[in-house]
Amino acid sequence: MFRNFYQILGVERTAKRIDIKKAYRKLALQWHPDKNKSLQAQSRFIEINQAYLILADEDAKQKYDDEYDRCFSKNQPDVGTGDENLFKDENLNEWSQNARRQAETYAGKSFEDFAKMMQLMVNEVGNQSFTALIYAASGVVSVSCLFSLIEGIRYGDYSQMLLSIIVLVVSIFAFVYTSRKYEF
Repeated sequence: MFRNFYQILGVERTAKRIDIKKAYRKLALQWHPDKNKSLQAQSRFIEINQAYLILADEDAKQKYDDEYDRCFSKNQPDVGTGDENLFKDENLNEWSQNARRQAETYAGKSFEDFAKMMQLMVNEVGNQSFTALIYAASGVVSVSCLFSLIEGIRYGDYSQMLLSIIVLVVSIFAFVYTSRKYEF
């Protein structure tokens, strides 16, 4: 049986990452076992987290989409929640099983601990994004300063050369500092 992660999150196959994230947050808050006392809350919460963990990861989503397209192009989707070895791609099966184990861990946490963990994840993504932005900008500024320094030398403009050297040193420092923090 093919597990339709898009259906679990209530989004379309063409949903953007932000829409997937919004749907996940809404459903995770709704179905967390501390907040929802129905008998199926824990299993539903695990499904929601597993679906999100696969669809939020670019590589896993790409592999999942390939399987999804293959399954639904036959016009005979067998949608359900059965065996974990559902996919032809072994990596996707492994990632799906790991996502399920992680989701089961989330389900065992209190709502407060889960909310704190989610906040830490959001903060880390923000920090990584900011670091990547500084990394890229410092690289561009460094190259620009080199050209400016060359032009300053060419025209004998000492103030341009001095300013170019100062900004170049700062941008190289930023580049080196962020390259240590940024995970490639």
